[in-house]
Amino acid sequence: MPEPTPQSMPKYLQIIIIIGALLLVTATALITYKIVEISERQKRIEDEVTKQKELADNIWRSQTEFATRKDLESFIQGNGVNVGVIKQDLDRLQAEIAAANIIIFKSLGSFRTDLPSIPGAPNPNYTPPVCKDGTVCPDIDKYKYFSRQDIHPLFENFDKIQVPLGNVGFSAWKENPWSEYLLPREYKVANIVATDENERIYFYNKIIIKADNKEYEIPIYQANVKQQYPEAKWSFWNPRLFLGADGGVGVNPVQGEFIPSLSLGIMSYGKFKTNPDFSVLQIGAGYGVVSQMFKFSFTPFAYNVGQHLPFMKNMYLGPSVHVSTDGNVNIMAGLRVGL
Repeated sequence: MPEPTPQSMPKYLQIIIIIGALLLVTATALITYKIVEISERQKRIEDEVTKQKELADNIWRSQTEFATRKDLESFIQGNGVNVGVIKQDLDRLQAEIAAANIIIFKSLGSFRTDLPSIPGAPNPNYTPPVCKDGTVCPDIDKYKYFSRQDIHPLFENFDKIQVPLGNVGFSAWKENPWSEYLLPREYKVANIVATDENERIYFYNKIIIKADNKEYEIPIYQANVKQQYPEAKWSFWNPRLFLGADGGVGVNPVQGEFIPSLSLGIMSYGKFKTNPDFSVLQIGAGYGVVSQMFKFSFTPFAYNVGQHLPFMKNMYLGPSVHVSTDGNVNIMAGLRVGL
């Protein structure tokens, strides 16, 4: 058997070095992922709270914070909403609760005495009181209670604003002297929902009461949002196309190769199905630039390094195996961009 020539040794060493480097990069990516995931989860759950804030035009942003599923359901139940009924309906819709926004606005109430009245409708049967000498006696009806109905307006008091409720009237000449008039009222609560790149939800709220053909903007006392913190989970069927490029070496013959490819990801793992942390089981095809042959590709998993970059949220790095029609196998690593 001929001894290996000095020229052949570097090729095998090159393969070993590339495979070792590939394993090192993969292990480093996995370790980095776990560290970042744990750090982000603790930071968001324990520390990050977006405070309630009043904006212009009497618009209020709710206080927003992440919560576990159990805490979110307790928050809903504690505010008088039957979460069990909601969950039963969501089960039929194959959906789940993501967030709850609870708004509280307060009417201040009032207690006042010795208030003046407003002249109302006149007494149609009124005749001025007559004294014994036949003259009009103004002191008998000094405040003109018998000559007209007296009306007192009612208001609901909020912070720096009054909304009319209606009025009560008193007709002193009647056996049943009281009357009431309550204005029809319309209540409107506007919730505007916004999300950021981490799927965090923000609610902007405005409350309007319409009474007597006029709209009154009501100050909000409290507005809180509890959103369920997204947990990483498997999606065993999450098909997605990826455009990629791989670099590495072929086994037989031993030579470098560069392969642009198109692949289909079958599974995923992560907090968000649309932007998972891992794409799992990608199969596809590409064309070897060096060998000038079509190749079938298989990527067992690829990590989303793009989530740590400001410009690309769906860029994946991972190992891959490519097989050409002549049986040559390429061990490679490459980048994938989700389409």
